[in-house]
Amino acid sequence: MLRGVTPKFGCLNDGHIDELRMEHHISGNPLLAISACWYWIRKMQARYLAGGYSEALDALSKAQPLLSISPSHFEAAEFYFYGALSHAASWDFAPPDEKQRHFEALKAHHNQLDIWTRNCPENFEARAALVAAEIARIEGRDLDAMRFYELAIRSAHANGFIHNEAIAYEIAARFYAARGFDTISDAYLLAARYGYLRWGLTAKCANSIDNMRSSGRASRPLLP
Repeated sequence: MLRGVTPKFGCLNDGHIDELRMEHHISGNPLLAISACWYWIRKMQARYLAGGYSEALDALSKAQPLLSISPSHFEAAEFYFYGALSHAASWDFAPPDEKQRHFEALKAHHNQLDIWTRNCPENFEARAALVAAEIARIEGRDLDAMRFYELAIRSAHANGFIHNEAIAYEIAARFYAARGFDTISDAYLLAARYGYLRWGLTAKCANSIDNMRSSGRASRPLLP
């Protein structure tokens, strides 16, 4: 999907997999519980990267009851990371009576990432820092947010997580664009696009990065 193999960006359907059939197959079958957990986590990741935040949170809600059976697998880290980012993005568009729910969930996900960071900063520091930046942004602590965005970018780069580095650049670009720092935002978008291309996410670049400018600004491709 991220490489543009599926017909629709953000959707896992292709000629061999149909989401509805897959979900019916794994639903309620205890023998497939781990597979179901991983499926919902990857669907959450796909929807988040495509900007479908409400659908990402719906997938999160399906994965969460199953997470206890797969606590030591890599997908658990992805659950907390993309779950946090989905809640942070959803906070921006949520009605006032729902914002606190998203914020509390965001902080809970950060707490888990922070625990893992203390045990293995090489793997988790970038993730925890990016989520901390989003918490600071929501709380209006812009200087702290800037510091955490930079920490996330530096840590992801130093430890070879090019995909997390690209995500951090993209989210930071939105932060700077919303505050009128267009030149910085454009530079960060270029870095995000470069990282996504290195990761192989050609469809992500085609569908999201070139059109990620904030409302009211002219949209133009950042790279051919």
